[in-house]
Amino acid sequence: MSKIEMFNKMAANPENKPKEIISVLDFKNGDNVLEIGVGGGYYANMIAQIIGPAGTYYGFEINEEFIDNLKQVNLASKYKNIKPIKITENSIPKLDKKMDLVFTRNSYHHLENRVEYFSNLKPLLNNDAKIVIIDFNKNHLTIKPDGHFVKKEVIVEEMTEAGYVLKTDYEILPFQSFLVFKQTNN
Repeated sequence: MSKIEMFNKMAANPENKPKEIISVLDFKNGDNVLEIGVGGGYYANMIAQIIGPAGTYYGFEINEEFIDNLKQVNLASKYKNIKPIKITENSIPKLDKKMDLVFTRNSYHHLENRVEYFSNLKPLLNNDAKIVIIDFNKNHLTIKPDGHFVKKEVIVEEMTEAGYVLKTDYEILPFQSFLVFKQTNN
């Protein structure tokens, strides 16, 4: 099984509640969405279908294999509105549209200088944009104690320092925090 297949199998596992995640995020037709760390691309086509041809899904990724996969997902998609963007560690390319939602799932713990990164992300955002962070929490340690997690309290502290406020804490995932932030200047 390839890494892409493994990541997508894990993302699709009903225990990880992908349908609930999509439902809670309440994407709208015409939304512009940025996913940071697309991994296997499991959510890309689902989001692209919901936001429709008026919206754009941007996928930031450092792994070339995952970028190539996302290009293939776009070719097979109905609206061809998926834009894979290869980045380097902590880089934030300029985009041609302002984002309505930024989504990161199981990637937050990989980012270095997270306060600086999310502070620097602000020019890409609409005023009322949501920042959604889903990342492994301490419950994940019972499965794989490798340090690939960030405590919820740390995420909230870092995002507050970066200029965001916690709007919603969904406690629906067994091994992950599911937090929604907005900019504090709104």
